[in-house]
Amino acid sequence: MLTAWIYIKRASSLGLQVQYVASRPPSTRFLLIVYGQITPLHYDPYFNLYQVFASSEPTRYAKHVFLLPPSAREFVMRAHGRHALQNTSSIDLSLSPSQDVDSFDVIPEPDTPARSVEAISQLGYGCVLREGETLFIPKGWWHRIENVDLYQSPGQTKPPGSGWTAAIGWWWLPRNKDMRHT
Repeated sequence: MLTAWIYIKRASSLGLQVQYVASRPPSTRFLLIVYGQITPLHYDPYFNLYQVFASSEPTRYAKHVFLLPPSAREFVMRAHGRHALQNTSSIDLSLSPSQDVDSFDVIPEPDTPARSVEAISQLGYGCVLREGETLFIPKGWWHRIENVDLYQSPGQTKPPGSGWTAAIGWWWLPRNKDMRHT
């Protein structure tokens, strides 16, 4: 699996003028991700804009984003509070293509506790981001991102690396301290 991370340190080095609305310059990452690559269910302590800006085949390869509100924390957080990845859930999720293009069913692993499965099905939101689309992810929201083939049939498998998407993630905290706790 090939994942390329290119850190863009300063927008000014790209010739862009940026007026920060955050308490400090935002963290920006360029991500080139191959088909099948998954970012597991986790939350960030920052606000996040996530944009898919290119795809090897824009009508075929995209990102599926699954979201859960902060209120789902007790159902998906790690049992060990001091784990190095305490912002990452220990629950594994997978996708199953539905009959509709741009639609996937989110499937928890078989040993997931029943109350977690219920929270995932009742509180979760799923969407597909195609080339040129942007999603705002509020601070503290749980999210899982997977590169998908929109024309994959249920049960069909493809070798990893057969298509890719490129995205930019932009994380920040607002200047206004009252907004940081929302």
